[in-house]
Amino acid sequence: MNNNTRIMSLALAGLAAGGAIWYLMGTEQGRSVRNNLTRSAKDLGSDIKEKVIDKWNDLSTQTNGLASNVANKASDMRENISNKAKGATGSTTSNI
Repeated sequence: MNNNTRIMSLALAGLAAGGAIWYLMGTEQGRSVRNNLTRSAKDLGSDIKEKVIDKWNDLSTQTNGLASNVANKASDMRENISNKAKGATGSTTSNI
């Protein structure tokens, strides 16, 4: 792309951006569009926040359940090993 084409492209982009800004800031209809966009953005932010909080709570519940299951299995294993150890020591003492 030669230098003149690049300058024309930049000038047109600047003109388009300036026109959009003038429309949104300088006209009543543009202000209405801007207010609608602002309201929609706030609503979207609130919706996203609620979904993140819900997912966080779900994940927290699942994590707590998983931790409880692991603790129960560890307790069962400890009890099982303890019972086997008692059985092993009881069988050796009865053979004496």
